[in-house]
Amino acid sequence: MYIGHVIDHAIFLRDMPADVRAKLAGGARLCRYRSGDYLWRAGDPENGLHVVAEGMVHVGMIGPDGEQIVLQ
Repeated sequence: MYIGHVIDHAIFLRDMPADVRAKLAGGARLCRYRSGDYLWRAGDPENGLHVVAEGMVHVGMIGPDGEQIVLQ
C-alpha cells in the first residue's frame, strides 16, 4: 500500500493543505502488525502518529481495580 495514498484519503487529514500532507507522507513509514501485537503501551515515549489503513485496533488499559477498560 502506498503511504501517500493513505494520507491523501484519511478523512481527518482531508482539510490539511496538500503540501503539509506531502511532508507528512515524506516522514511516514508503513508498519504491519499481527493480531495481539502492541503499537504502544502506557508510559512508552511518544513515537508519532498512527494511521490505521486496514483492520482494527483495540485500545484499552487496566483500571485501578485491575479490570480492563476498553475505549469504544
